[in-house]
Amino acid sequence: MTIENNSPIKADFCIKNSKNKRLTIDNFVTEEQANASEENGAPISTQRIAGRPIGTKRGNKVVFDQTYGTIEPNQMISVTLQCECINQESIEEYFEIMIRNSKSLFFQLLGEVQQPRVYLNRDTVELGRIYAGIREVVDADSGKYKSQSLELVNYGNLPVYFNWEELRDGTRAIARFEPKKGMIPPK
Repeated sequence: MTIENNSPIKADFCIKNSKNKRLTIDNFVTEEQANASEENGAPISTQRIAGRPIGTKRGNKVVFDQTYGTIEPNQMISVTLQCECINQESIEEYFEIMIRNSKSLFFQLLGEVQQPRVYLNRDTVELGRIYAGIREVVDADSGKYKSQSLELVNYGNLPVYFNWEELRDGTRAIARFEPKKGMIPPK
């Protein structure tokens, strides 16, 4: 995002979540100022600290690389917005760019945070009676266990990469999967 100052005077600015009513262009403090104030025994409300990540409803974070500063006359700055998402949610946040001695500017951030949705087509493979030392093959296309094959199914909108790992345990049967690794396209 680019913020441009077309006026002949410098412009102080601060970006905030528009829900934050305590933070204004005249009262915001930097993280450094807040830390110094806390060390001196006068803690500052966290809602007045500019530059902190902004949390969404489900715990994801919106981070700007620059949330406050001064733009010189007839100059522009570039501000990068980054979403750090770990939880699935629909993001709808409104932001305000406060500018000293001018009207604020507003923008909306919309996004759909998705996670992979991969499932097995079954949770049990029933082999019936099998014999030690005899190799049994479960193949989706042929053989007596045709209906018992396992399949990874991707119900999500994202491609999913998988890698089957063999457990090396002498007390258990060995299962091998083909293909061992690959990508499952979205639904």
